[in-house]
Amino acid sequence: MVLRQRQRQRNNFNNISKINNSSRLGGVMKTVNNFGRLCLYMEMIIYIFIGLIFMGIGIYLVRTKSKYTASTSGIIVTKIIMNDPKYKEKTTGMITDVINCKKILTAENGSVKEGYNCTYNVEYTIGGKVYSNKFDEYKLKSKRTEGERVNIKYNVDNPNDAILDQIITKDVDLNCKKILTARKSRITESYNCTYYVEYNVGGEIYSNKFDEYKIKSKRTEGDRINIQYNPKNPYDARLKQLSNKLIGIIFIVIGIILLGLGYFSYYMSKTTGGGLLFGNSCMWGFFGGGSSNSYFGRNYNASMFNN
Repeated sequence: MVLRQRQRQRNNFNNISKINNSSRLGGVMKTVNNFGRLCLYMEMIIYIFIGLIFMGIGIYLVRTKSKYTASTSGIIVTKIIMNDPKYKEKTTGMITDVINCKKILTAENGSVKEGYNCTYNVEYTIGGKVYSNKFDEYKLKSKRTEGERVNIKYNVDNPNDAILDQIITKDVDLNCKKILTARKSRITESYNCTYYVEYNVGGEIYSNKFDEYKIKSKRTEGDRINIQYNPKNPYDARLKQLSNKLIGIIFIVIGIILLGLGYFSYYMSKTTGGGLLFGNSCMWGFFGGGSSNSYFGRNYNASMFNN
C-alpha cells in the first residue's frame, strides 16, 4: 500500500512538472516569436532605407552624362610637346623685316655646330584683316630672310596673340613610389605613380599628367595607357574607368536586392515560424551575445529537454 501510494505521488508530481514545463515553453516561445517579429520589422526598415538610397544614387548616375565620352590610348613619355590650348587655329604669314639673326656655335658630340637665333616681324591675314607680330626663333640651321613664309598659330579671340607653329619640348619626370601594405599577416607590394601621357586626337598631339595608385607594377616610359577625354576639350582627360551608366546600373541592382530582402523580412514577420527562427538568434545575440548560456537560452533549452 505504501509503495503504491508513493508511486501515485511520483506520477502526480511528474504530470504537474510536465504541465509547468509546457506552460514555461509556451511563454518562452511566445516571447521569442514576438521579439523575432520586432527584429524582422527592424531589418525590413533598414533594408528598404538602404535599398532606396542605392536606387537613388544609381538612377542619378545613369541619368548623369559624363563629359568624358571619347577614349583613346596614349604613351607614357618623359619629354612632352608644349602646346597651349588657346592657340587652336593655324595660318601662314610672311616675314616683312628681319630685325636680327645672330650666329651661335654649339659643341655637340665632339663637333661644333653652327646655328642662328633670329628675331623678325611677320604679317598675316585673319578674316580679311592684316596683323603684324614679332617672333623669336632659336637654333635655326640657316638665317631667316625677308619674304619667307612661316607657319603660326593664333588665339581665335585675339588674333594679335600668336606664336610660331613649331614643336617645343619639355623634360618631365616619371615617379613611382613603392608602398608596402600589411594584410592578414602578409605584406603586399604596390606602387603609386605620377606620369605624363602623350596622345593623338584628330592629328593633334596632346599631353597630360596622371596619377595612379596601388598598381601592381611600376609604370615605365613607352607603356600604353587607356584614357578618356572630353571631345570639346581634349586637354580635359582622365584615366579610363567604368562609365557612370554602368556604375549606376550596379547600384540599382544592389538596391533591388536590398528591397527584396526587405520584403522577405516583412513576409517572415507575418509567420510564426519566421518569428521563432529569427527571434531565437536575435534574442540570444541581443541579451546574451549569441551564447546559449544567456537567460533566455538557458530557459529555452531547459524547457525543450525537460519536455
